[in-house]
Amino acid sequence: MNGADTLKPMTSTMWLRYMVEAINSSGQDGSDLARKVGIDLDMLQVPEGALADQLCYDLLNAAALESGNRDFGLTAANTFKPTAIGALSYSMMTAENLDAALTRCSNYIGSLTSATSARLITADGGKRFEIHFQHAGLPEVRQTHEFCCLFTLNFLRWITGQELHPLETTFTHGDPKRPEIYRRLFGSPIVFEAECVAMHFSNAQLAIPLITADASLASIHDRFAEERMQQFGVAPYTQQSRRLIAKLLPDGEPSRNDIALRLNLTDRTFQRRLQEEGTQFSDILDDVRQNMARIYLANENISLHEAACLLGFSGQSSFTRATNRWFNITPRELRLQINKRP
Repeated sequence: MNGADTLKPMTSTMWLRYMVEAINSSGQDGSDLARKVGIDLDMLQVPEGALADQLCYDLLNAAALESGNRDFGLTAANTFKPTAIGALSYSMMTAENLDAALTRCSNYIGSLTSATSARLITADGGKRFEIHFQHAGLPEVRQTHEFCCLFTLNFLRWITGQELHPLETTFTHGDPKRPEIYRRLFGSPIVFEAECVAMHFSNAQLAIPLITADASLASIHDRFAEERMQQFGVAPYTQQSRRLIAKLLPDGEPSRNDIALRLNLTDRTFQRRLQEEGTQFSDILDDVRQNMARIYLANENISLHEAACLLGFSGQSSFTRATNRWFNITPRELRLQINKRP
């Protein structure tokens, strides 16, 4: 990883890891395909990692080519996994209704990727949810656009508990002449060669209450999504440091010199680069740990002891002191708060 890489549009490793799992579900070797297109498989295991967004396009196109399934993006999206979009999913889930969930998606999609934006605009009889991809110069966008659009619709169906059918769905690519699969999956008229990828929902659909709504947790998850969103826009050396720290923490707390060596910099030069970006190593380390603590504590399959080890703490007491400093509560209390149990 180098400075030039971080200037490219980036996407969460959680999303790429889900793509690999979706490819595995189709009977292909997702890890092997990921390796072939240049994905660092170790990075896929880093909870707050990010990789170049172009790898998403490359991976899905490779899977479509190898499988011979020209509708691969649509097929893969039906493996649907709500947690694949990380902090964005929790923010959307806590919303009051579909309208509020789509508004949150527009606001916080940057927590998942710096390569895509979304907006919700008033349209005839409702609102149109538009997804705008940054893919200048990238060929064969169909697989990625269809994968993302159908995943989004499946997620909306999950949080509403209803089989939503948009009034209309639009794509920027040409008509693949496969009307039956679109009719079955979207249940709406499809327009090709449109200006953007979009789904049009009626006012009645937008008013549907969410079965996952939880106003008491909304502010917590929104704040987490905001923090993740900011991380995609930070300066190159800060961003690289975050990824390397997250990757190395399970083996113990990395030092500033450890990270400098992996960036082919002297410790002094690395310290100066961070200062130029308005930060210092200790603050980055602390922030990465804080964010990852919330991810690990939200997963009840990870014990408190395991979470402490994964965060590079020497023991449970060090983890407890850090959690008290960050959140004014213990790790156990934070876990109960995140998962909302008395």
